[in-house]
Amino acid sequence: MVSILGAVDHARATDLARQLDVPANAVSFHLRTLARAGFVQEAPEFARDRRARVWKAVNQSWKAGDRESPLGPDDEAPLAAYLDQVTRDQQDMLTRLLGWARRRAAGRDREFRGEVSIGSLRLTPDEARAVFAEVGAVLDRARSLHHESTDADAAGVRTWDYTVLAARDDL
Repeated sequence: MVSILGAVDHARATDLARQLDVPANAVSFHLRTLARAGFVQEAPEFARDRRARVWKAVNQSWKAGDRESPLGPDDEAPLAAYLDQVTRDQQDMLTRLLGWARRRAAGRDREFRGEVSIGSLRLTPDEARAVFAEVGAVLDRARSLHHESTDADAAGVRTWDYTVLAARDDL
């Protein structure tokens, strides 16, 4: 839900329920839980009327190396739970993506479904920060292309999950 809200800017529980194919009341419960943990917040400025509850992600993406938002003592447990789930989601996505890459390389799947880029760069810490800032700017521009749409089938628009991983060789 946090990822979807980061991709679409804001949504109602019913919009998310339709996209996730789960009951809206379950989505509402989880949104309230995520709000208490500080990952999402209500966005009444996007509501059509006072009865509608609209939600948005607090951050559209999360960066482990972000010095601008250090953790407070109450943030560690919710962040740990979030990162545990992200780890499971990323492992699943990587497994599916690499399986697709093999099918695509063998000519069994012609549809573009993802991309895997694996390599190494030799950079100073300042150069690395500049590269990652540039990548972040590109992703921010891309996020604004179809930010308002929660309909997965609207004119072929899909949610594309991404992860940019980079670590020094001595991590």
